[in-house]
Amino acid sequence: MIRHAESIKNIDSQRGGPGRPLTARGEAQALDVSHVLLVSGHHWDVVITGPGEHVVSTSQIVSKQLALRSIVSDCLSGIDLGVLAGLTEAEMAIQQPRAWAVFQAWDRREIAMSEFVVAGKESGTSFAERVLGCLVADLRRYPNPLFVVGRSILILCANIVRSEGIFDLETFFHEEWGHCSGLFGRDRLPMGRSTR
Repeated sequence: MIRHAESIKNIDSQRGGPGRPLTARGEAQALDVSHVLLVSGHHWDVVITGPGEHVVSTSQIVSKQLALRSIVSDCLSGIDLGVLAGLTEAEMAIQQPRAWAVFQAWDRREIAMSEFVVAGKESGTSFAERVLGCLVADLRRYPNPLFVVGRSILILCANIVRSEGIFDLETFFHEEWGHCSGLFGRDRLPMGRSTR
């Protein structure tokens, strides 16, 4: 499982909502990751991706380099942030000040996931059930899939692995591995090879 490459969405601090194009740096990251995957010796059957433009674009680059078919799975979209979805942090502060205050409190770890309530937001339980159901179905269908996903799904899965399958939905978003900014940590690939 890998996270999408850098996109305009990341540069603009946009949270949730529809995808955005990859940056030139993001395209280079996707090619770098493809190279690492090629030389890893592992063989995948298919690349399965979420529906956001940035996730699909990353998947297309990786699948082309690995000569694999790419499948878009709508149930692998990130958590729905309701009224905050697709807004930049600056837009959240202006357009949805109450929801922005709740988001900031949650982001600072002052409140639990169950208290992170804004209009239209998907619950942590609903999100986890949707994503895990999708992953299990895909794993039954394809013996060796490579998943390309967004940050929220990567964090969810990383914490399930880290907790040996027993995790608390109240805190799973706050228990990140590193910055979850890429395949092997922020701006780095294995063996010290940088994406910069």
